[in-house]
Amino acid sequence: VVRPAASGALLLGPSALAWLLVPAPGLSIGLRIGMAVALCAGIVLLGRRARALDALRAEAHALREAHAALGGRHDDLLGRVRTAEEAASRTIAAIGHRLRQPVYALRLFASSLVEQPLEPRAAGLARRLDASGHALAHDLETVLDLSRLQTGVLRPEREPVDVEAVVVRVTAALEVDASGRGLSLGHELEQGLRVDTDRRLLERVLRTLLLAALERSASGEGVTIEARREAGRCVIEVIDGGRDLDPDERARLLDARTPADPSGDPSPAVAVRLAALLGAPLGVHTEPGAGTCVRLELPLIAGSAPIASPADSLAGLHVLVVDDEPAVRAGTRFVLEDRGCRVSVAADPAEAMDAALADRPDVALIDLRLARGESGLQLAARLRGRWSGLAVVMIGGDLPQQAVEVATAAGLPVLGKPIEAERLVRALREASDRAAPPTGAGASASGAPRASDTPPNDLRAR
Repeated sequence: VVRPAASGALLLGPSALAWLLVPAPGLSIGLRIGMAVALCAGIVLLGRRARALDALRAEAHALREAHAALGGRHDDLLGRVRTAEEAASRTIAAIGHRLRQPVYALRLFASSLVEQPLEPRAAGLARRLDASGHALAHDLETVLDLSRLQTGVLRPEREPVDVEAVVVRVTAALEVDASGRGLSLGHELEQGLRVDTDRRLLERVLRTLLLAALERSASGEGVTIEARREAGRCVIEVIDGGRDLDPDERARLLDARTPADPSGDPSPAVAVRLAALLGAPLGVHTEPGAGTCVRLELPLIAGSAPIASPADSLAGLHVLVVDDEPAVRAGTRFVLEDRGCRVSVAADPAEAMDAALADRPDVALIDLRLARGESGLQLAARLRGRWSGLAVVMIGGDLPQQAVEVATAAGLPVLGKPIEAERLVRALREASDRAAPPTGAGASASGAPRASDTPPNDLRAR
């Protein structure tokens, strides 16, 4: 800009001097002086404007360079944050896998203890132990689910779910907590409600909503969970008689980004995100003097055929339990033997194959991650290679997406730890019912292999 302005000054400057010095017919000396002064002033202003524009361009160029540098720094910082989040998620997953094992064993032992014929005081202690184990498992899963939600790896495992069974189980686990606060906890349920959802995640959402309702209620009040049909859907409502919530509190209750209470407990925010993941976003309604109602809706399954109780449905079934955690093996044995199963246990694939060859099982329950030898999927392949009709159920604390996809493609159900004893029993029963009955040489007590001992292609290389 300066160069053209300077060129203009060089061209116009002599013209101004010529107007001043060279006589021009019809122009007085005063007019010539005025024109020359005006022209020179214009030249000065043009130069100043040119310098200002050049300064602005230089500043814009510097800003662009600074923006580019900041952009690069932003990308670098964002990459570091993502790397740190991934590392944190891996660490949490690894810690979670180790913590899940003793928590799962505790749940199994407590569940088995509750079902024993105990004198009243011991039975009460057993129920409290079971409730405490349930609370511990819930809190652990909340932290782990928060990590999985942040990384986008949490996927619902949908199945037909009996709403009454879920509600009864959740409220029973919170009865000790409610009575300790001087509160009543009850439910009003329409019969025969079955929904298509993830049982574990639904229980987590309902437990969190009930705990929040108990927190809002004062001693002597009650909390009720209701379920009914509405326009072809199942509506579940958690209703408390606590204080009224103002608009800001209702907004925070549905905020998936931050904890909804001053303690920093992440459970409410996790529950909001889990409900959305299930396709059942939460709604809140409150009336002056009537407390708060939190509502969610789930798709109903046509028909109302009851889901069979698994209490005694495993009688006589031979189950092979393969897990590298001694406490988990022992706890699983207690639960299954209480239901009439014959149970063989193994700590690694070598022991599992020896036990199966000595006495062919009806169902094998195999941990995905085994400390020694083959992986759980590889062991499943070997067992199915010898007995094509053998039912296999996979279970694990940390469930890598790839392993779950491989197992699902091979027709193997996958369960997550910790799991309720009832759901474990039901999964084993269903797997046994789907499996082909043992026939021929493959069914012999000695475990003689079939003519083809080659594992299925979809598992052999895993």
